[in-house]
Amino acid sequence: MASLSDDAARRAIYEVAAIDFDVLMPMLRQQQSDLHRAFWLHVHHPRLFDQACDNLFFERYAHKAQQHDLGICVEPDVTEEALESFCRAMCEFYQKTHGNGEHGVPYVLRRASQNILLTLHLKDLPMLRLEFDGMDLHRRLGSPDFVLALEYCPRTGVVRSLVAGGAKYHQALLQAFAEHILHASAVDVQRLRPPSLDLSPLRLGVQVPKAIDDGFVQLQVKSLALLSPQGDLRLQATALGASKNQCVTELLGDYFAQENPLDQGWTITAAQINLYYPPPPHLSRRKVITIEVTSKGRLNLHKYDETLQAQLESYLVDIGILRAGQTLVSQEPPPDTDDVFVQPLAEV
Repeated sequence: MASLSDDAARRAIYEVAAIDFDVLMPMLRQQQSDLHRAFWLHVHHPRLFDQACDNLFFERYAHKAQQHDLGICVEPDVTEEALESFCRAMCEFYQKTHGNGEHGVPYVLRRASQNILLTLHLKDLPMLRLEFDGMDLHRRLGSPDFVLALEYCPRTGVVRSLVAGGAKYHQALLQAFAEHILHASAVDVQRLRPPSLDLSPLRLGVQVPKAIDDGFVQLQVKSLALLSPQGDLRLQATALGASKNQCVTELLGDYFAQENPLDQGWTITAAQINLYYPPPPHLSRRKVITIEVTSKGRLNLHKYDETLQAQLESYLVDIGILRAGQTLVSQEPPPDTDDVFVQPLAEV
């Protein structure tokens, strides 16, 4: 219960509560604290409480998710029959590989961005645990669950998958999702792998006029990770405070005028871009929004709300690091539909 008592949990609760906005939202806002709000939802709407927990789980572990460009832009089939087929496929995969996953329970949430969040709870192997029952200790045999999750953008075909294990597990999850939820007969194996991003546009710094129009006063390439052409040397260059927010690309040009690694065929493998808001009234310190991106497709944009995430993704499209079809938040306005729905629980 306490896990749903902070700002992130409040957003998760409000998102699932939007299924019945007129009824639930006034009742939730009457609660005195985040903990009261979570307890009220648990008592009166336990399934929505479970969905909020799944929503929060995905957001808190999104930094471990892998992003993929499936190239399939369709409205997902989240009927009970499709979810049962998807669940059965993942159960069979885990029974073959680990001997667990005998049963599963999926949840589906359409988020305010119109993305689909799908979580699947699978039954793990039985476990004997020593637990307190009042003042006494007892051993109980139970079967804990483990969770698989993914978020899908129907308008771009981009998916973030969250599953323990290596590439084999992500690919199994994506293949089952594409076959049973998207009804795609075949998926290119390359699309089941995280996309490689070209960070070379950052060699000349960063210029995004749209960001200035959005209220930022300065953009800075804060740091770069560089790999030598032979692949035997890696350099990390960071602009420090004394640079007065000068781009690290400019500093490299100043200090290595004749042998600038950016002009010698070195590859940019990771970068940090800082965007600065003007300082609040009566303060001198500016608010900083940081974009972290790697050539292997890792981004830190999950830490921001969907509105800001959409802005930052559009900047990366303008820079040339992302294509329009590689964004998790669609750059087009969504159609006029209900904000959120929750698919009823389906159990296999």
